[in-house]
This record gives sequence, C-alpha cells and structure tokens, in this order.
Amino acid sequence: MFRAAVSAGIAPLTLACFDIDKPDLLHWAGKINLTAEEIRSSLPVFDGSKCNYCGACSASCKENAIQFNRFVPSVTHIVSRCSVCGNCLKACSRNGIQLRDKPAGRVYSGRLGANCFLAAEPDKNSRSGFQLVKALTERLDAESTCICDFGPGDDLQVSAGLAAMDLAVILIVPGNTWRKELETMQALAGKFALPLGIVVNKAIADADVLNEIKAYCAFESIPLHGIIPFRKEPEFAVDYDLADNQPIASSGFQEIWENILLLAEKNMVIQNENLT
Repeated sequence: MFRAAVSAGIAPLTLACFDIDKPDLLHWAGKINLTAEEIRSSLPVFDGSKCNYCGACSASCKENAIQFNRFVPSVTHIVSRCSVCGNCLKACSRNGIQLRDKPAGRVYSGRLGANCFLAAEPDKNSRSGFQLVKALTERLDAESTCICDFGPGDDLQVSAGLAAMDLAVILIVPGNTWRKELETMQALAGKFALPLGIVVNKAIADADVLNEIKAYCAFESIPLHGIIPFRKEPEFAVDYDLADNQPIASSGFQEIWENILLLAEKNMVIQNENLT
C-alpha cells in the first residue's frame, strides 16, 4: 500500500508500524538507516503487604485492568490494558500502589527520501505496548499522509493508535470468523467516528464466503476498497526492501489506494460541510 501511495505521487508520506506485538515492517526496513530511541514507562506496582482487598483500585480503573476477587482475596493487574491513568493510586487509602519506571521498548525512525518510517518493538520483559503506541502517535508527522499498520484485535494498544487516525481500513481474511472480527473492528472504528472501508485479503475467487462479505458490505454501506487474491507464497518468501524502488505487484493495490483516497476526500467534504 505504501508503494502504491508513492507511485501515486503522494508526498510526504509516513509509514508507521503500530503492530507492537508483531512489528513485521522492521523486517522490510532493509537498507533504511534507522535510529533507535528507548522508551520508558511508569507502571503501577502493587504491594500485597499493604492491601486489605477493599476493591477500590479495581472500581476506579476505567480500563478494567485490575481484576479483584473478594471471595479468594486477590488483586490482578493486567498490564496490557493499563493506560497508567493513576486512578488506582488515588483510590488506594493504604498507599499500596506506586509507580515504577521500567523500559517499555524502542521506537525506530528513519527516512525514505522525503518520506518517514516509524516502528516500535517492545522490551523482552515488557508486557505493555501502550506507551510505545503513545510514543508513535506523538512522532507522526502532522504535515504528511500517514499509513499505519495495526495488529488485530480491539485492545488498548489498538484503541490508543486509532484515536490519532482519520480513517480506518479493515483487512479481512475470509475465514470462519470474518463476521465477528469485522463487527468488532466496526464497533471500535465507530467509537472514534472513523470513516470505514474494507479490503479482503487472501481471497479465492467465487468462494461463498467472499460473496457473503460483499453482501455484508453492501447491506452495511461499507466501501469495499478491493480484493487481494490468495497467494501460495509463505510469509516473507520475497525479500522486499522498502528502500528499493521496486515495482508494485499487480494485485490491485493501486486501485485500492485510489478508493481509499476517494473515501478520505468524501470524509473531508462532509467535515467541511459540518463546519459551515
């Protein structure tokens, strides 16, 4: 998709990997000269010796990141859900929760001519990517068109990244769970009022499930930007390099990018109309 945008003359561009748990774009970075920046995060640390299991910390957590069990007295902190809002510290009357500074991972940045490249990789001992996603959003170039790769799911990391986006394109693989996955991401995009489009990946022509997805898009009035056909090559079978000026594979990416631009332009018109 990035190559299609480059071919279309969109400049400047920022290509950013928000898939913290599986930063594939770092594999494709190739010859890009990357600068690494360490990101640290402050996470709540619970002192069990001070806890009287009142449940106040759990009740105050807006992200449901603290699970409290009063029947078998225990408090479990789910780091991957924690936004470090500080509510639990304020709620604890026994001063049993403190913030501790820990390494979260690294943010990599580089240049592709006039374009920017960003990616993040968590520290091996880190269980939270929220701070890395926050760091990525802070480093997006407001003057460029940003293409951001997100991982699957609707966790805090995805939500934190989507909050900085202008539109969402959901990549659907036509398997048995496509509808549930699509509805989940639909709801998340709706939470941030993002215009929504769909691209079908690894599609087999005339398959029943592909026709079901097309019918769903038509019924929900969701633009279907394009269909990427199924390929037998395993992941990373071809060693692309983002720094090389390679031609785009003829799999409809140019058309997909043009359709995304149309959605973006339509949304801009609607926003301008609302302002006036």
